[in-house]
Amino acid sequence: MRKLFFVTLLLLIFLVGCSSGKVKPTVSTSPPPSPSATPTPSPTPIPEQEQDQVEPGQDPVHTSVIDPSKLGNIFGFAGINGQQILVTGLEKDQDNKMVQLNKAIGANGAVVSVKYLKWQAGNDELNNGRDLAINMENEPGYLFTVEEGAAEQDQTYYLINDTEFDTGALLAIQEKNEPVSDEQLLSQLATIHDRKIEQAWTLTEIAGTDGLYLVHFETVGEEHLFSLVVIRGDELIFKDYPATQKETTSVWRVDDGGEVSSDNFSMMFAANTSDGILISLNWWGAEGVNSLFLLEKNHKLEDLETRYGRYTSPL
Repeated sequence: MRKLFFVTLLLLIFLVGCSSGKVKPTVSTSPPPSPSATPTPSPTPIPEQEQDQVEPGQDPVHTSVIDPSKLGNIFGFAGINGQQILVTGLEKDQDNKMVQLNKAIGANGAVVSVKYLKWQAGNDELNNGRDLAINMENEPGYLFTVEEGAAEQDQTYYLINDTEFDTGALLAIQEKNEPVSDEQLLSQLATIHDRKIEQAWTLTEIAGTDGLYLVHFETVGEEHLFSLVVIRGDELIFKDYPATQKETTSVWRVDDGGEVSSDNFSMMFAANTSDGILISLNWWGAEGVNSLFLLEKNHKLEDLETRYGRYTSPL
């Protein structure tokens, strides 16, 4: 019996020793990973901020400009059906200059491609002296054909070489010809000139500005005044037209009665230049139309030597 007891005891000791020899799993002393440490898929890369969209043909770095010192002085008008343009007012034998011209800019900045055709002698007997489409074949001048599109009959055109005049500098234009109703603006304009306003009109909207305005001020004694104004934000850029005249039959133009209105003016074009904005404007009168170039300088619009006149008095 005692022997059986010792045998059983030895067996138990043996079993306990075997179980204590097993490798126990190692318990980590590091804290469990936090939820933020749990591996997650890589986030989708955020794309770089896109650049402003640029219209086709537009320089994404800077706006095109023209050099005012390179402006020519060659104008003409379009004939019937708009397929020809006649350059008038120049002496003969300038074909070498004419052949270099390949574009013509007309009303509201419309551009057509042109090609020099010939010097036209005209017809002295039939020429009535009017720079109009119905008289084009009778006038002497340099004749161009319109290669693409059509010019607008009887409109004035400014002829250029597009390697010297970048047409990308032309600004979008929208005709308005409507009275100004902004009382605050009218008060500001009157205060600047210390004179009451008879009437004011928005002539046209021009890209990059708040528009081109015509302001006719009250006559004081014999002193007459109207102004063309480009407004750009808080900046007002004036071209004043004062006149001293006792008789009011013809103050600025023949038979104008001392009056101006939006009907007297139409845009040829507006463009960015290395100096500032350039405005090309047609000023219509009872006997004809003058084309003016006004260039921004020192917060004013100044007349350039580039100009043209057409005699269109009714027959």
